[in-house]
Amino acid sequence: GLNEVQIGIPIPEIVASLVRWTVGARRAEDLCVTGRLLEPDEALRAGLVDQVVPPGEVIEAARSWCERAISVPSSALVETRTRMRSDLVEMIDLHRERDTRQLSETWFEPELQTAMKQLVASLKGK
Repeated sequence: GLNEVQIGIPIPEIVASLVRWTVGARRAEDLCVTGRLLEPDEALRAGLVDQVVPPGEVIEAARSWCERAISVPSSALVETRTRMRSDLVEMIDLHRERDTRQLSETWFEPELQTAMKQLVASLKGK
């Protein structure tokens, strides 16, 4: 899940835009604010993953996906993906500097550092 908000980091505009682009505005807000993890089938329906396979079939499914991807002319694939994602590239370029500055400023705030220490401690117990 996107747990940044729970530990005190505002979701960067780049991440927010990518999530909105992928799952729609209402669901993006829910996922970004709550940090909720999705079950595999829910992630599939939301468009966050392309396929759900049993753990033992992951490598074969990934190979199959790669084989399909490289079977088409690369110039057509690259140009089409570039066109389909041009709005995302423009958005990333527009917000990169601000998002980086905000994260750098937020990272050292006492509240965030306390939350990060608590998170690390809780993960050590798992």
